[in-house]
Amino acid sequence: RRVNAISYIQVDGATLEGVDPIRQAVFSHFASHFKASNVERYGVENLQFKRLNWPDSGSLIKPFSVDEVKAAVWDCGSF
Repeated sequence: RRVNAISYIQVDGATLEGVDPIRQAVFSHFASHFKASNVERYGVENLQFKRLNWPDSGSLIKPFSVDEVKAAVWDCGSF
């Protein structure tokens, strides 16, 4: 006895039955979602990003203080 089986599906008003037609319909459905399109996508090649100065960039790699960790943990339930 098959519990999780698809015996038929409707695609564009037509009822499809059998493994191969259903497989092809499912494949076509998802293929249409993931096909390449001719949409112009912006790149980052010519963008000018702001740069951090040395003291600011150094603060990105410093260890967390005990007070910072405690504040973050105590703040977890506030949202």
